[in-house]
Amino acid sequence: MAGLRFKPLFGADAIDGFKVTRIDLKTAGAKTWEMNNSENFLDIWLNLKNSFRLKNNTVSKNIEENSITFVASRNSKISIQFEGNSIYKCFHFKIGKEFISKCIPITSGSLSPITQYLLSNRSKAPDIMCSSAPLMLTLREFATGLERPPIMAVAKSLFYTAKTQELLAYTMFDTGKKELFCSRQKRVINERVSRIKRLLRDQMAEPPTLKQMAESVGCSQYYMSRIFSKEAGMTIPQYLREIRIEQAAELLRTGKCNVTEAAFEVGYNSPSHFSQAFCQKLGVCPALYSKSLGPKSKAG
Repeated sequence: MAGLRFKPLFGADAIDGFKVTRIDLKTAGAKTWEMNNSENFLDIWLNLKNSFRLKNNTVSKNIEENSITFVASRNSKISIQFEGNSIYKCFHFKIGKEFISKCIPITSGSLSPITQYLLSNRSKAPDIMCSSAPLMLTLREFATGLERPPIMAVAKSLFYTAKTQELLAYTMFDTGKKELFCSRQKRVINERVSRIKRLLRDQMAEPPTLKQMAESVGCSQYYMSRIFSKEAGMTIPQYLREIRIEQAAELLRTGKCNVTEAAFEVGYNSPSHFSQAFCQKLGVCPALYSKSLGPKSKAG
């Protein structure tokens, strides 16, 4: 298909029990992709950009942007229809029934309807079953970590097997109706705070603004600041200063940077302000820090 780029990330479904693929598509006109489904496999779509349509003889379903969709069928041919003049991005997991049953026995409690359909006897079941849900923040971060794993090539099998099992753990159980409101709120708060911390650690030299962080976690600046302070025990600026000083101390300890270089590396434009913050945090000025640790601590 013109404009379609399949990037197999790992797996041959018949051998490994699963396959992970990234699909990037830029359409000039409408495109259709035909795929054959087997009753021994579950298809999971993590759709990050734009919506497309899934169709077969009996089902026509719109796969919305920022959603996760599950498809299980009995040897049914499915068409994936993309509109023209659009850009699409999604990840596709094709996971074997045997792989899933080893991870999740049919006797497990609280299985989702799609899991029950896949693992049970389907003689009286419909030919195809589809279900979708919004892509929660945890799964968006899960998807963005799939393409460039920070591992050696020899560890790819272990990495993607673990990621596939992680996806099953997130999605194969029917927890929505049973999860208490307070528990659900707590989970969302934890996800948001973790996301903010990760953003600050990844971009401490040039941190995002409060507005950018609030947009990233899907809430107002005021609410974001309030829940962060409550959960982390410090404000966002205080947390940023903590991680900057921790990183600077590591750079000084290992000898990778001198004081001025360490200050700039972690986002301080003024070495004097950096020294003041460093002294407040660690009780010693940065110029004397590595000496205060002794020769054993400097090694490595």
